[in-house]
Amino acid sequence: MLRSNNNYLIMPNFSIKDSLDQTPLAVALWAGLHDIARKLMLGGASVNDTNSEGLTLLHQAVLRKDTPSCIFLMDNQADIKKRLA
Repeated sequence: MLRSNNNYLIMPNFSIKDSLDQTPLAVALWAGLHDIARKLMLGGASVNDTNSEGLTLLHQAVLRKDTPSCIFLMDNQADIKKRLA
């Protein structure tokens, strides 16, 4: 968390999505930047956010056949039991 010059608490929104419906955490994962992904999670990013299709990051990583991101997400408490809506 950050504080502004006038001492207001600043809470970043890590659930914000870009034009491709991806969170900052997703962008870091798909770029292979797992060190950045870890920092985003320490700042409050959720490994269980979903896209507009209801897919979690773990679902997306599996579909991408992105084994390193799958392992990273599972190591960081991704909900492996979450089902599609």
